[in-house]
Amino acid sequence: MNGQEEQRQSNVIAPALKLLQFEADIRQCDSRKALIFHLANNLQSIMAYEKAFVLEQVAKNTFTVQAVSSASVVEKSSPLIRQLTQWLRGYENRQQAHGFKTEEHLASIELPYEYCYWQPISQQTSPARYYLLLLSNDAYSENQQALLGRIADTYHHAFRALTGKQDKHIGHWWQRHIGKLISIMLLLLVLLTVPLPISVMSAVEVVPDQPFIVTAPFNGVVKTISVAPDSAVTAGQTLLQFEDLGLRNDYLLSQRKLAVAKAKYDKAQAASFVQTDYGEDANIARAELNLAIIEMQYAKQRLSQSSIESPQNGVAIYADKEKWQGKAVRVGERLLQVAQADQIHYKLFLPVAQMMSFSEPAKVTVYLDSSPLGGHQAQLVSIGYQPVVSPEGIASYILIAKPLQGGLPAIGARGTARIYGGDAPLIWHFLRRPINSARQWLGV
Repeated sequence: MNGQEEQRQSNVIAPALKLLQFEADIRQCDSRKALIFHLANNLQSIMAYEKAFVLEQVAKNTFTVQAVSSASVVEKSSPLIRQLTQWLRGYENRQQAHGFKTEEHLASIELPYEYCYWQPISQQTSPARYYLLLLSNDAYSENQQALLGRIADTYHHAFRALTGKQDKHIGHWWQRHIGKLISIMLLLLVLLTVPLPISVMSAVEVVPDQPFIVTAPFNGVVKTISVAPDSAVTAGQTLLQFEDLGLRNDYLLSQRKLAVAKAKYDKAQAASFVQTDYGEDANIARAELNLAIIEMQYAKQRLSQSSIESPQNGVAIYADKEKWQGKAVRVGERLLQVAQADQIHYKLFLPVAQMMSFSEPAKVTVYLDSSPLGGHQAQLVSIGYQPVVSPEGIASYILIAKPLQGGLPAIGARGTARIYGGDAPLIWHFLRRPINSARQWLGV
């Protein structure tokens, strides 16, 4: 009998010790995340189930799955999780622990388990924030349901202890640092009101100021270009030569026509002295002679234009000699420029999205690719009113700035320019682009 009594007491004490050890493990959880993981996975040591879901109510009718048994990460975008949270929004009996068959309430969700048990993690006097859903192939007995209720109370106290500890810690930290936080906020407010100049960035190119532009005087073919790109030229120096074989032939032919017309005119004039009937022929011959003179002068003028000379000293500006030699051009087509190396200005391409009002005259700082650390100072003198497409393919306004002091860069140099406008508080510098983007998106 003594042995049977000891065995009976052992059978009673062992589950109680196991429950006490489980509750002690719950109290060892030092964070909300660890407690949720313990609820989803470690509960299986004293309660049999196939799948467990830990859910949290984050708003009045919004629920999230915080943990799933035997899963390290909850895939909240999975169909099962979405269907489960959607079902819970319309489930009214959330605050009572109860069991039910899967097909009774979760028929719309394909679950390979016959029974479910719903357990709110709360006391009877307060609504739950956390819930436990257990899936099993067997229904739970009254003893098992009572055990789940006891464990739910333990988890509820653990959640409250962790939440209260965190709130207390946050309150103490706030009390200790409230003065510093107010000082920092006041300092930030002062800094945000400090006026700073508004500036925008744009692409820039160094271009000649009032250059002599060489254009094609007639439709023809470029034979040779006598000067190299960016080379110095002098006044009267030949810049380029057109193919002139046809022009020379036209000039020679016009000379022959002039000689013939002059001979006819001399003959008709001599005959008019002998016979008065030849007076009309002399007038016709005189008109033909005048026409031949004009044609010869025109042919001579075109032949003289086949060779273009520089009108001034300067630098020949064009891209590539091979591009033009042998190329057919039309009248008025731009070929090259002759500019003074010390007469330049900056051509800025300001994107339309960054356009703003500038004070007159606005200050400009130019940072060229050849000398990115050495800024050149300039002054804005002109703002285009119609956007064009920049070399980068961006709709931009063309702005012209003249250099002030300092060394003059080489013509053709490129880089970035900063254009300064009026002053504005520091907070406006942070909000200007978001406000512009919002206005463009809203259309206001």
